[in-house]
Amino acid sequence: MKRSATAAYAWEKNEQQQLQNEDTGTPDTGKREWRENQVRESLATILLLPGFLSYQSMGLGQPEIVVKTNLIDKMVQPCGPAPPAPVDDMIKRAKEALAQ
Repeated sequence: MKRSATAAYAWEKNEQQQLQNEDTGTPDTGKREWRENQVRESLATILLLPGFLSYQSMGLGQPEIVVKTNLIDKMVQPCGPAPPAPVDDMIKRAKEALAQ
């Protein structure tokens, strides 16, 4: 009985953690979405901690404002453009467009 109470408590704590921080993911989180969240979190850390930003700008040999702007731009699509939609979805959308 004690073991199940501990497991329930751990499960409840895990759910609270996921509600507080979106980046922890859920069982329904896809690989790409999880990766984007992790990259955004890393970029945000570099932006918010002055030491990290200075280190990054020194390593790149660029002013901090340029590095900061580039990092913010990269946060829009951290893993590049989204992959193309599956062919079935494209065919379905084309048929719907023709039906209208």
